[in-house]
Amino acid sequence: MSHQLFIIINMLAKQLFALSQKRAAPLLLTQQSFSFTRSFRKILLLQDVENLGFQGEWAFVKPGYAFNRLVPEGRALFATDPAVEKVITDQAALKLKQEQRVLEVFLSKLKDIRIIFDRDVSEINKNVARTPVAAEEVLDSLNKRYNLGIKKQQFKMEQSLDTIGEHFVQATFSSEQFNKEFSFFVKVVIRQKKASTAEKRGKKNASANQEGDKKTAKEGK
Repeated sequence: MSHQLFIIINMLAKQLFALSQKRAAPLLLTQQSFSFTRSFRKILLLQDVENLGFQGEWAFVKPGYAFNRLVPEGRALFATDPAVEKVITDQAALKLKQEQRVLEVFLSKLKDIRIIFDRDVSEINKNVARTPVAAEEVLDSLNKRYNLGIKKQQFKMEQSLDTIGEHFVQATFSSEQFNKEFSFFVKVVIRQKKASTAEKRGKKNASANQEGDKKTAKEGK
């Protein structure tokens, strides 16, 4: 994943997170900001801690969690501890973990974004598209919209889709950079393609001609 792609995904993730927190933010600011430093403690993580952060990252946690668990267990140091200055962090490894985290957050949000395809429907069953939506088309749409740069051989989708409507489809992305396979869901919407003005006119003329032929045949009898 290129640095430019990381920046794009990071921006998208931040925007999605900001939208989800928009309603809760005023409450946090008005009721808790004045006591933030008293209610939380700033720590430096010495190990990766699930649902909190990676080794070398700074975090704010409740005092009880810091005093009773993280610091005594050797998993973190308080920001005021002089030993913080001696901690050496592998910045390259940390950056890779952070990029992977951003990618995972981004992929988890794709289930909320609609990828729309317009299709001609079958004459027999109006709920079935004549041409199914294949994995290559979904990947092409994702790459064009978000500049992901995922290769065809790296992407797999559960099945091709041919039913009109909304579908939640599981997909996988095998990343060479992270040496990992990511599983996520995409929301695919198949709509019936609207007939163009020319097609409507053609059908109308064909119908009129059929009616004319029937009338002529009837008069001939």
